[in-house]
Amino acid sequence: MQKHKCGEKIKVMGDYGSSGLWCGDCGVMIEPEQLNLPKEIVFELELNNWIRKLNATIWDEDEIVIPGGFDKTGLAISEKIRKAVGNKYRVFYFPFK
Repeated sequence: MQKHKCGEKIKVMGDYGSSGLWCGDCGVMIEPEQLNLPKEIVFELELNNWIRKLNATIWDEDEIVIPGGFDKTGLAISEKIRKAVGNKYRVFYFPFK
């Protein structure tokens, strides 16, 4: 898999059926492997578990019920990714709500 080359910003954002990682410049979804993230971040990824929890939430026509602490977990994941990529990318979190 190719490394991410588009820009220098990485947006961590929960979205149904996504990896949770997006290019902060062009908006394309990024796979964790493209950033060469340590396996422990990818697996715990928390991204897999974090997004899996979102995918399992209840959609109602008028309301979305998201897991408690979803944004808090997303912020924590963003910090881990920020530390893992160092100065290579600017990582920021985009809240679900």
